Amino acid sequence: EVAPTAYAETLRELGRPEEALAAFEETMRRFPRNEVAPTAYAETLRELGRPEEALAAFEDNMRRFPRNDVAPNAYAETLRELGRLEEALAAFEETMRRFPRNEVAPRARAHLLAELGRFPETEAALAPAAERLRTSNDWIAAHVLAMARLRAGRIEEALATFELGARSCPFPGQRIYFATALPLALLANNRATEAARKLEEIAKGPSLPRAEATNIALFRAHALAETGDKHRAKQFVESAQIIDFAAARQQRLRTALIDRYGLAAAPPASGALALELNDTITALEFELVRPKLTVFQAHKRRAA
Repeated sequence: EVAPTAYAETLRELGRPEEALAAFEETMRRFPRNEVAPTAYAETLRELGRPEEALAAFEDNMRRFPRNDVAPNAYAETLRELGRLEEALAAFEETMRRFPRNEVAPRARAHLLAELGRFPETEAALAPAAERLRTSNDWIAAHVLAMARLRAGRIEEALATFELGARSCPFPGQRIYFATALPLALLANNRATEAARKLEEIAKGPSLPRAEATNIALFRAHALAETGDKHRAKQFVESAQIIDFAAARQQRLRTALIDRYGLAAAPPASGALALELNDTITALEFELVRPKLTVFQAHKRRAA
């Protein structure tokens, strides 16, 4: 039963989500005791921008597999995406109570505290790990804390952490998060030319994960538009292949960039609309550089 689940996950990674959903459903039908496929199925719904369906699927999964500590985190993440932040916070805290060894829930809770503007609590939760920097989870904590500081306007502190992580993080899977967040901090610091240069370097890197390529193209469009190079910004917006699991957010970011900077037929937004679009762009970019808080591979190893 591991092979069909892995096959479905491969379809998902290849940007064929509808086929992946069908494959997960078939695995669930053939192997009703398999707890990995239902979680992956629900996560695929969530990442495709179908959170209400995902929420129902996670709820069903938690009823059927009460010892599964992956689904509760994804359930809480779905509540967060629906804007039900206090419910999401309570769900993460319940997971921490029921599964005290779960390492995802405390990070996710801290990230949510930052969204709620509760920065002292965020720092208290993450600072020990962010200062220790021994494990991959420590580095993720440092990234989440830096994003919280960026959200709070503490740009120089955030920049220092992103630069450290992009330069020194020994875990490639985590290092890319620092590298891609660094240009966003530069943009927040009104250093669009530097941001565009950093993004160009990332795009040329031989180890850029396929799932990050679209993010980088959209971030480059943003940076170039801020420098006034609308022609190249438009090229990147048009060439971005939105095929991975962040597709719903990427589509919204693409639309917001086009509207904000006039990258299609209409002129650039101005006044209150421009400010609103700025906020939308920032929020979407923050989401796209956020470390994934539910890890399918760990769940798959458990099933194996």
